[in-house]
Amino acid sequence: MQGMQSAQSTSSIPAPRRHRRAGAAKPSRRNSRVPGSTTCKPTRPSCRTSLRETHFSLENLQRCFHRNQQYSVIAISDGSGTISERYAYSAYGTPTITDASGTARTTTAIDNRYAYTGREWDETLALYHYRARMYDSIAGRFVGRDPIGFDGSKWCLYEYVGSNSTGHTDPTGLQAAPPPRPAGHGHFCGPTRAAICNGTGPAGNPAPFPINPHPIDSIDAACAEHDCCLADPINFVYELCGYTTCNKFLCEKAKNVDCNIEHPNNAALLLSCENMKLRIKFFICP
Repeated sequence: MQGMQSAQSTSSIPAPRRHRRAGAAKPSRRNSRVPGSTTCKPTRPSCRTSLRETHFSLENLQRCFHRNQQYSVIAISDGSGTISERYAYSAYGTPTITDASGTARTTTAIDNRYAYTGREWDETLALYHYRARMYDSIAGRFVGRDPIGFDGSKWCLYEYVGSNSTGHTDPTGLQAAPPPRPAGHGHFCGPTRAAICNGTGPAGNPAPFPINPHPIDSIDAACAEHDCCLADPINFVYELCGYTTCNKFLCEKAKNVDCNIEHPNNAALLLSCENMKLRIKFFICP
């Protein structure tokens, strides 16, 4: 009871009044409401706000980077697969930027900074950021000494990838390393996969099971037939020079493959199938 009386007596004490200075503006009721109420909710982008007005737009999230064997970005596409911008490089990485049709641009129109060997390009300095130090693609060398000394290169502290820019990369700015070979798809798609053929040339066909494993989908089967087409030495030489009948066949087959139908219940194979289609489209097809 004593506790209750004490509590009641305490709660009955009026709170001290706040005195306002003479001439000061009277506080607004709207500003004095509890944060989180309808009238005081902080401003934020609504669902009706244009995607281009938000910092992290859906357009940026759907950007897809396409690379070559050096992990250099050669093209960027949007969520629909349409090419937004293309990139080409000199032997040591000086970039050339074009639009989808090949018209040259003086600067990127989509604020892309990832370029040669996947490193960040500083357009103002005309240098690449290689983590440990900056790289000058015009000079073909780093602008700073190697932090690990001659362990990175026994000849020069500023040397880039042992002067072998087409065969090595240096993702850390410390030491050259050969780029990992890209993974393939199925049994026959990829740089380390090849079919055993019965005959060569356009009439050559992959040997049946068990000499060759069963293709996992239509695009894998097309890669096997492509291997047998290139088993003809003449076709192989023609392929090195440009677009050939073998490549044309593979492009047409890959274009018509629906990976969602081929792998409806396997997300990993579905992704691998889609990636292989893109690689064929951008690296083999014209």
